[in-house]
Amino acid sequence: KIVVIQALALLSFFIDGPNGGDMSSQLCGRAVHHVHTVGLHIQSQRTGLDAQYAETLLCCVWALDRLNAALHGRPVVMHERDLGRDLLNLKHDVSP
Repeated sequence: KIVVIQALALLSFFIDGPNGGDMSSQLCGRAVHHVHTVGLHIQSQRTGLDAQYAETLLCCVWALDRLNAALHGRPVVMHERDLGRDLLNLKHDVSP
C-alpha cells in the first residue's frame, strides 16, 4: 500500500490534458484514501526509520491534498481534525 500511495501521489502531479484537474484530484483522493486505510494518520507505536518514513509520507500527502485543492478549486480531503497526529510537532531524530 505504501508504494501505491507514492505512485498515486506522483501521478497526480503528471496528469495533463483537458480533464487533468479531475484526474489529478481523483488520484490525490485515492492516495489520501490509502493513507487512511493504512492508518498513517493515526499516532502509532512505530519507532526508528519506519516511523520517520510514515510521518514524512503523511506530511507529503497532506501537502499534496492542500496543493491540489488550491490549484484545482476542489475541497481538501484530509482535514486536521481527522488526524491523530499533530503535524506541527512532528520531530525527526536524524542522528546516525
